[in-house]
Amino acid sequence: MKPTEEVSAALLSGVTETLLLTARAKYVETQRKDRLFDDPKLEEMFTRVRYDFSHNKLKGVFIGGMVARTLQYDQLLLEFVAENPECTIICLGAGLDTRMARLRLQDKYWVDVDLPEVIDIREHFYEPSMHHRMLAYDVRDPQWMQEVPRDLPIIMLGEGLFPYLTPKENRELFRTLQAEFPGATLLFDLASPMAVKRRPYQANIKAVRAVLHWGANTGEEIDIWLDSPAFQEDYMYLINYPQRLPGAFKLALKLIPPLKHMGKVVKAVF
Repeated sequence: MKPTEEVSAALLSGVTETLLLTARAKYVETQRKDRLFDDPKLEEMFTRVRYDFSHNKLKGVFIGGMVARTLQYDQLLLEFVAENPECTIICLGAGLDTRMARLRLQDKYWVDVDLPEVIDIREHFYEPSMHHRMLAYDVRDPQWMQEVPRDLPIIMLGEGLFPYLTPKENRELFRTLQAEFPGATLLFDLASPMAVKRRPYQANIKAVRAVLHWGANTGEEIDIWLDSPAFQEDYMYLINYPQRLPGAFKLALKLIPPLKHMGKVVKAVF
């Protein structure tokens, strides 16, 4: 790992390319004087990763939504860590996630899981250690699960993952996660069925030829797939963290209540 070398993102396309959009939205926030969070690791990434964003300028509602989603995940993860100081954190579809460094959780046992081409990029910025492993697998391949120890409380983060999988793929993955990690907590984001078809920031996703396949009105809907109920709560991050949403969209949230269901983070406990 050379700390100044450029890193190519040329192998990313479709769904994997969306990780750059998500990371870019967070990076934009870090450049504000009134930023809601700092992220030196992400700033390092964007000085080195080669990617042309000029053809896909991020919409304000996309940036605001990603910032809100980030803060909601941060809140719920830190609450879990406060209750379970010794724990294992699994980042499913890790992308360019920097939470481990940004939230100063390097002393936790952290596992990143993503496709080989994504892990290849991550390895330019992180070196594996006794507290940090990077597993190059499709998250749908249960083989990665055999490499995760079960001796500590586990929380899994599925940020920006499940909506890109089909209902059938999600059913199989949820059932496998429940069977392999009983008692584990899972945080994942969810869009309503209407939002999957009509969400305002869909344009940025479509620009990289990625498609959202799954939406639900509440995280409780996953329970019909499982052997025992897991759903705990829906967190409406657009309502909880609206600071960076455009004014017109904030007004729409007030005038059209169903819009608050467009994006939520779901907490489930297997």
